[in-house]
Amino acid sequence: MYLEACTGFPSCPIDQSDLTEKGLYATVVSYWQDLTSIHYDFIGSNKTQQRIGKFLNSPLLLSNQQMLEDLFKIKHKSLVEVLKSDIDTAFSQEYISNQTVFAFFILYVLALYLLVWRHFMRGLLADLWRAKTCLTLLPVDMCYKIEEIRGFIYRNSSQSNHGSDRGGS
Repeated sequence: MYLEACTGFPSCPIDQSDLTEKGLYATVVSYWQDLTSIHYDFIGSNKTQQRIGKFLNSPLLLSNQQMLEDLFKIKHKSLVEVLKSDIDTAFSQEYISNQTVFAFFILYVLALYLLVWRHFMRGLLADLWRAKTCLTLLPVDMCYKIEEIRGFIYRNSSQSNHGSDRGGS
């Protein structure tokens, strides 16, 4: 029905490949109005075999079927392609944003390491050397008189010299 309206016109507004938004809307409305009309005509009629055959072969139903095949299926395929490309675009943009977030996370962890962890370890190392220096300044017999220092020396010397005692025996 609508396809015949465009025959003979070089730039038809109801072109199969380039339906405008208003043209598609008008086509869908007309399609549903025709189906509603066919439905009410069929419901209100006497349903004999001859009448059913007449409805099935009516030009209005055939033109609606032709419109469905020619216009809607083509537009459906093109809309599915647009949907697929939009989904691909969305996934690629999400992938790029995830990569960016991960890169910032790596930079954050690296900055945390450089600013906090190294500073903490430097302070801990300085405290350790300070403690070792204090222990070397104390006389050995004084270290053995203080219970905490003596226990510390025994615990650490037994762990570090344990392997050398076995190797020498």
